[in-house]
Amino acid sequence: MQRRTLRGGDGDDGGFDWDALCGLGLPLVRLRARRASRTPATLARLLKPAIAEAGLLRETGRAGREVEALRALLLALKLHFPSFFAAHVGAEPHARALLDGEPDGRTIKLQRVAVAALAEYL
Repeated sequence: MQRRTLRGGDGDDGGFDWDALCGLGLPLVRLRARRASRTPATLARLLKPAIAEAGLLRETGRAGREVEALRALLLALKLHFPSFFAAHVGAEPHARALLDGEPDGRTIKLQRVAVAALAEYL
């Protein structure tokens, strides 16, 4: 069974390129994390397809570390950079779904890592 993806990326599975988002503050250790241009515009451009990809992964029951890290990144944006969150991802239904419920300790820890990275350029 072939996996549905929104766009071909540079990921090993042909899905979203999570490595690029790691370079912007996604709290996920990747061996090939790329250092993308660290600007708010780059983050906004990469967030929408990442959120959509995470939605697909959740729908198919294959949500893993990427989805967990994206949830932490979205939580960091919502709590510490609310104007950026509202302008770029607040209306996305998959983003709201990722933020449903109380965050656990691991998500809070990852959120703190994301805030430290985001604070360098937002």
